[in-house]
Amino acid sequence: MAVSLLATTLSAVAATTAAILTGVNLYVSRRQEDVKWARSVLIDILGQFLDASFRSKDAVKTAYRISQSVSDRSQIAVLRQEAIKAEEEMRALQTRLRLLGSAELVEAAQRLRTSAKAYVAMLDQQDPVPVEVDQQLRRTLWDGRDAFVAAAKKTLSI
Repeated sequence: MAVSLLATTLSAVAATTAAILTGVNLYVSRRQEDVKWARSVLIDILGQFLDASFRSKDAVKTAYRISQSVSDRSQIAVLRQEAIKAEEEMRALQTRLRLLGSAELVEAAQRLRTSAKAYVAMLDQQDPVPVEVDQQLRRTLWDGRDAFVAAAKKTLSI
């Protein structure tokens, strides 16, 4: 009788332990899936943000070159709108970054976006913008992009 009671008790303990371990395993697996999903979404957002920063810069750079020449300037307004649209896309993506990224990443995104906005604002100048100013604004964009990529890598641990 004592052996039977011991066997029953051990069996119950083993079943309870198995149930607990199964629950822990399910929790850990679900958590890993959540982290994998968040990382995947974050990588997608980071790519979109960088693409938008390049689209904005490229539109302004082309518009600036047109403004410096005697060629048809009708494209400048169209290019300016493209740049503004890309900067606005960056702003929308920044909101998503706030949900999934680190504070350092969000700050780097903000600096890059405001640099892109400053570059777009160059097109609103009444006086011709010197080449040196264009180059400095593009350098600031490049530095901001480098800082953003570094913060993204740090956030993603790569």
